Amino acid sequence: FAIMRYPTLLAIGFILLIAAPALAASSDDDLSEFETSSTSDKSQDHSYAQKTSQSVSYDQDGEALFDDDEFVVEKKPSAPQASFKVKDVPASETAIQPEMKMINLPNNFYMEGVFLLFLVAYAVNYFVGKRTNENIVRAWAVAYRQVFDEQFARLGTEGSLLIKESQSSFRMQCAGRVNCAGAQCNLRLRKRHDLVSTIWEVFAPSEDVFDVTVVMNEKDFPPFVLAVALNSQMRSLKSSQKDVESLTKSVTVSHLDSAKFSIAADTKEVATQLLSEDICKLIQKNSSIFRFLHFTDQYTESKEHKKVLRFRFKLSLDFKNDEVRESSQLLIKMALYFVDAVVEKLQLSAAAVDKAKKARAKFVTEEDKEKQQELEEAKEQKRAEKRKQLEEKMKTMSSEEREKLERKLERKDLKKRQQRVKMMRA
Repeated sequence: FAIMRYPTLLAIGFILLIAAPALAASSDDDLSEFETSSTSDKSQDHSYAQKTSQSVSYDQDGEALFDDDEFVVEKKPSAPQASFKVKDVPASETAIQPEMKMINLPNNFYMEGVFLLFLVAYAVNYFVGKRTNENIVRAWAVAYRQVFDEQFARLGTEGSLLIKESQSSFRMQCAGRVNCAGAQCNLRLRKRHDLVSTIWEVFAPSEDVFDVTVVMNEKDFPPFVLAVALNSQMRSLKSSQKDVESLTKSVTVSHLDSAKFSIAADTKEVATQLLSEDICKLIQKNSSIFRFLHFTDQYTESKEHKKVLRFRFKLSLDFKNDEVRESSQLLIKMALYFVDAVVEKLQLSAAAVDKAKKARAKFVTEEDKEKQQELEEAKEQKRAEKRKQLEEKMKTMSSEEREKLERKLERKDLKKRQQRVKMMRA
C-alpha cells in the first residue's frame, strides 16, 4: 500500500536508479583527464630544476660563481594550460545509455477504496447477520417451547434455554421423560454473519434446519435401523451414516409415496409397524418441512450413545403464520410420539431379531477392521516421519557418530524381534 500511496516518490527513485551508472562513468572520465595533466606539469618542473642546477658553480664561501661564457640563461617554460578537447569516440566504445521513461502512475486510491469498502461491508454484514440469527432463535423458542414443556420436565442448562455454540449454531437440552435418557434440539442456521458464505449461497443455496435427537435407554431399544427421507436426502444420509448404508435395504410402504420418499430398513416389518397410515399422511402433508427420520441402535457419530432417534425439519421463518407453526408443532409431536412407539409398540419376530444380531456382529467386525486399519496407517505415517527425521539427523553427523547410531538401532531391532518370537511361542 506504501507503493500505491506515494507513486511520485516511486517514479523518482526508479529514475535515479537508472541514471546512477551513467553519472558515475562520466565523473570518472573527467577526473582521469585532470590527473594526466597534473602529472605532466610535475615532470616538466623537475627537468627544469635539473638543468639550472648544472649551470651554477659555488666557491669556498658558498657564493655562486658564474662564467659569462658558459652561463646560458634558460627561460623557465611556462606551465602548460590545461586544455579541454572533445574527443571523437567510436560508437562501439560508447556506453549504452538506458532510455529514461517517465512512468505515470495513477494518483488515486482505487484499490484502497475497494479494500476499505469490503471491510465495511463485511463488518456491517457480520453484525446484521448475527442479530438476524439471534432473532430467529428467539422466535423459534417462543413458537415451540410449549411443545417441549409438555413432554420434558426440564429444558435448557445453566439457567439458559438455548446455548450458543457459534453465530449460526444453537442447541437446547431436554431431560426428564419416560422411555428415553433425554433429547437435544440443534438449530443449524445459515451463516448470515459471514459475507463470503452469503455470496456463495447465491450459487449454492442452503436452508435453516433444526434437528431433534433423542437418546434412548439401552435396555428398551430393539436391534433395528429405519430411515425415511426425501429422495434428494437419502443419498447424503447413506453416505454420512454407515449403519444405513451397511445394515438396511430399500423397502416400500403402501401409504407413502415412493416417488417422493425413500425408506430403508433391516426388515419390512419394522417399516410396517412404525409407519402407520396416519404417520405417512402427516409426513406427506408436511413434505415442505420434513427432511428425514433415522432410528438406529448403531449410531456411528457418538461413542457413548448408540441407540438414538434422529429427526430433521426445515426451520420456517414465517413464525406468525398459524398454518406453518402448527405444521412444525405436529412434526415435533410426531418425533416425540416415536419415543413411546419404539419401546411399547414395536414387536420384532424372533427371526428378525436373529438376523439383526448376525448383521450387527458382521458390521461391528468390519468397523473394528476399519479402525484397526486407520490406526496402522497412522502408525506407519509416524514411522515414516521418524525415519525422515533420522535421515536428516544422520546427514549432519560425522562418520563415527553415524556408525554408533547404526549399531544402536540394530540392537533395538534385535530386541524387538526377540520379544516378538517370545510372544509367538507363548
